[in-house]
Amino acid sequence: MRSSAGWEFFEHTADVGIRAWGPDFAAVLTETARGLMHLLTGGSFTATEQASFTVKVTTHDTQELVVGWLQELLLKFELEHLVADVCVFDELTSQRLRATVEAQRCNPIAERLGHEVKAITYHGLKVEMTNGCRIEVIVDV
Repeated sequence: MRSSAGWEFFEHTADVGIRAWGPDFAAVLTETARGLMHLLTGGSFTATEQASFTVKVTTHDTQELVVGWLQELLLKFELEHLVADVCVFDELTSQRLRATVEAQRCNPIAERLGHEVKAITYHGLKVEMTNGCRIEVIVDV
C-alpha cells in the first residue's frame, strides 16, 4: 500500500524521472523537492551547517510553477550547496508560491554526491490535482 505522500524515480531514456504524490499541492511540491535532493546527493551527505532561505515563484500556470520551484532549489544547491529539507509554503496558488525552506549545507568537494543535474525539463511534465496531487517531471542528467 502506498503512503499518502512520497516520491520515486522512474526510468527515462538518458534522463531520470521523479514521480511524486501527496494529499495536496504543498505536499506534492515538498515530495518532488525531496526526490530532486536525493538525486543530487545520492541520498546521503554530511551536513556542515543549517540554513534557511525563501523561494518566490510567479508564473502563468501550474506546470511553470513546478519547474520554477525545482529550478530555484537546484540553483540554491549548485551555488550555495544547500539541500532542501523542510518546506513551509506561506503562499501557494496555481501561479504563485512563496516558501520558507529549511536546508542543510553539504560539502560536495569533500564527498562524492549523486547526479549532476543539467536542467529541469518540461518534457513529459505532468501535474494532476484530482484525488490528491501527483507530479511527474523529467530531469536532464
